[in-house]
Amino acid sequence: MQAITDDYIAYAEPVGSRTLAKKYRLGVSPATIRNEMADLEEGGYLRQPHTSAGRIPSDKGYRYYVDVLMIPEVISDEQRNVLRQEILRKQYAIEEMIRHASRLLALLTNEIAIVVAPSLSNSTFRHIQYIPIDPMSVLVILVVDPGFVQNSLVQLGGPISPVELERINHHCNRLMQGICLSDIGQSLVKDLKQVIEDGALFEATLELVYRGLAKKTTDRAFVEGSVNLLAQPEFRDVEKLRVLLEVLENTDVIMDAIGSSSTSGVRAQIGVENQLDELSDCSIVSTTYSIIYDVVGAIGILGPTRMDYGKVFATVEYMAEALSELLSEGPGSGWSVG
Repeated sequence: MQAITDDYIAYAEPVGSRTLAKKYRLGVSPATIRNEMADLEEGGYLRQPHTSAGRIPSDKGYRYYVDVLMIPEVISDEQRNVLRQEILRKQYAIEEMIRHASRLLALLTNEIAIVVAPSLSNSTFRHIQYIPIDPMSVLVILVVDPGFVQNSLVQLGGPISPVELERINHHCNRLMQGICLSDIGQSLVKDLKQVIEDGALFEATLELVYRGLAKKTTDRAFVEGSVNLLAQPEFRDVEKLRVLLEVLENTDVIMDAIGSSSTSGVRAQIGVENQLDELSDCSIVSTTYSIIYDVVGAIGILGPTRMDYGKVFATVEYMAEALSELLSEGPGSGWSVG
């Protein structure tokens, strides 16, 4: 079973008994191998795509391979250091780092990489700060846990003294401390309006506190490597390729497919185990990543069921570990959200 799966993953051609006998030196005759393959087919582990062809793994066969037979690749310390430094090239903004990580993942596996970025909808306010730049402009910085930062440079309607800005700082932080983004309502907006008299400063604060951050709670799945589908023989059928590309354009569907489980560790959804019929010829290997022990997103690979599971498992696991470590370290001033 392992020899058949390894060979099919490598060459995308049905595997026959003579091939196994010559290539893998199993110590038995082709006739014995044919009998074993027939038994595996009867058990649902193999299937025969054409009458005269060899066998290929079924979804059940891939599941057994992943759970029992697969030997994950080992990423060397040198490779780990190179990848870590490559991810760090984009450390100035969380979304850029995550997008860059998804590109690296697609490049390393030659499959489709999907990274679900942290949602801010359940974040809580840490603090807001108003910094005078000159008499007519103020830099507004908003920080929400776990360490995301947004800022805006505001041109004021009139000059505001440092003493007045300090008053606004104090009262706004008192009003918003510990409030969850999803709990923002008209009551808070009304209270902020009473504290911030300058119209431009109030609007900028509201944009950061409510509208700006609310926009960050959707469309946060980064998909890279769709072009890799073109190299896969499974998707030479134009119609099958079109359907899959349409699925990849639906962010909500992709986020559900990647992040639908809270199971710890790397997991695989193989073929018909995927909820969508359009993904019945595909496998998804995914796991979660964290910021300071809190799971904030998911990372995964989507490709044909004939994927190199050993390599994909190892790569996904390491990229998740690297993202978790780098995001948890974070610059002292907090990560920017772009």
